[in-house]
Amino acid sequence: MKLILAFLAIIVCCSAQAGAYKQLNATQIKSNAPVQSLIKAGLDRVISLGQAKKQFKNNQFSVTKVNSVYQQVVSGGTNYKLDVNYTNTAKEAVKATFQGFYNTTSKTVKIVSMSYKVQYPATSTTPTTPTTPTTPANGTTSVNVTELQTNQLLSALFNSGFSTAVQNSIAAGSIPQGTYAVSKVNSITKKTVKNGALYTFNCSAKSGNTTVALAFIVRNQLESWAAKTA
Repeated sequence: MKLILAFLAIIVCCSAQAGAYKQLNATQIKSNAPVQSLIKAGLDRVISLGQAKKQFKNNQFSVTKVNSVYQQVVSGGTNYKLDVNYTNTAKEAVKATFQGFYNTTSKTVKIVSMSYKVQYPATSTTPTTPTTPTTPANGTTSVNVTELQTNQLLSALFNSGFSTAVQNSIAAGSIPQGTYAVSKVNSITKKTVKNGALYTFNCSAKSGNTTVALAFIVRNQLESWAAKTA
């Protein structure tokens, strides 16, 4: 009689559980190819989003600081959390916080989620007035800026001139894209000319964190304009 021993192979399946996030040091960040790819991918995403929202003067960005990088090894790859600062040549600074994933099979990275904040260069609370379009001194008088509230013709001339000056300045690249509103009317002068008068307006305007100074001359239609970012 033969004794047959049967062995049952018991297979225990253990599900892989993701470990905790671990912070990488500066050396690890520099030598980690997926991290470097994600930093670049993060910049590309910031530029793409910023272009859609017209947030930047230009897209010539570079990495100014990698604040932190955390990684978590999971099934099929590695999760990453990054905090990176980017700045362009116009000194517009972006602090981006985003999550990415590195696929070990395809050896590719992708951005999973992102948020960022833009910090614009500090501007003076009293913008420097640009060179005013010149008019002869003869016959030029100062007009009280409060007349804009009571003189309908003067108000209409100012609003028309301001709108056109902003459009022309943006088109010429003198000021960045934006929706500008008058923050202060600094001065108004009037010069009597044949068949009418020329009004020269100096004012400040803001769009978000950007302050600009505008100077323009109006006589029924805009005669000339000058503008610059404060």
